[in-house]
Amino acid sequence: MSLQQVALADGVRLLEGKRNWWFLGRGGIARLGAGHLTPEGSLRSETEHRLRERGLFSSPPVRSYALTVLTSTHCNPGCGYCFQNTAQDTAGGSRPPGIARARLTSPTITSILGFTERQMADAGLERLRILLFGGEPLLNPRGCLELLERAADIGVDDLQHDAPDAAAGPEAVGSGAGPGPGHLRRRPCRP
Repeated sequence: MSLQQVALADGVRLLEGKRNWWFLGRGGIARLGAGHLTPEGSLRSETEHRLRERGLFSSPPVRSYALTVLTSTHCNPGCGYCFQNTAQDTAGGSRPPGIARARLTSPTITSILGFTERQMADAGLERLRILLFGGEPLLNPRGCLELLERAADIGVDDLQHDAPDAAAGPEAVGSGAGPGPGHLRRRPCRP
């Protein structure tokens, strides 16, 4: 399948789909019908005007500082594609050798939050978005909780986590119980 792509000014693109066109702008994506384009494949002036009015040509202003924190390198799944693997499992199984185990500690939290406050002040930002990352981030519940409690004073606006255990349901989060049945179809687990 070939993909027709048209590059426009301002770093935006038009991509042709099976039934429509897609506008990919700095401020978002819009689905366009054939009537939104000229016969030459350019945007009609009224279409461009509407897309500009809706801010799709310009990047939205940065309002929050985004912080990703590795809370633990420990993880119960043994995913072969994980960044923590240092080599393939020589036995062909799901136990690849990984980086050394480490956990988020109080002194590290102090350092992270000091750095974050300086960066936010320099950028003039007042809101903080945190992504808890790992391994399995919630296998270090004390580190996660301390980080979040202390970061609350900075102005946490959003919290996300990359947690394989979360697929098992709320009762398993942080328990080390492992991913749920649907998750196991996609990822091998360490025995």
